[in-house]
Amino acid sequence: LASLVEHLPDAADICGPGYPVRRNITPREQDAMERIEAVRALVAARLHEPLVQSEVADEIGMEPTAFCRFFRRQTGRTFTRYVQELRLSAATQLMAQTSMSVTSIAATVGFGNLAHFNRCFKRYKGMTPTEWRRRFARPADVA
Repeated sequence: LASLVEHLPDAADICGPGYPVRRNITPREQDAMERIEAVRALVAARLHEPLVQSEVADEIGMEPTAFCRFFRRQTGRTFTRYVQELRLSAATQLMAQTSMSVTSIAATVGFGNLAHFNRCFKRYKGMTPTEWRRRFARPADVA
């Protein structure tokens, strides 16, 4: 929307209070957006690998404690929770679209421990991975 408003000044009228348009982004805000985007790209590229928060912080040039506060302030969730949610989302897609075993899916999306995967999945979806697959996966795809 900001780009649209920049090129079409009258477009600001279509952006109601639910979609505030900011014309000026401070250098600090720009830096924060770039760091978050760098973290997202790094996590997406290495989702299946063990991700250590302190290593990610180092890769984007921050101290681990500062990174922890920064990430939570920018995203509203901890880094660990963010990674878990992405992994669980990827696992859900794999369960719906493939006939891979739950164990294989857990390993593919970066969970090294099946019991931990099952606990996280149940907390995320309100049911176990097997129950979710029985209810929501397409029958032709599930063995």
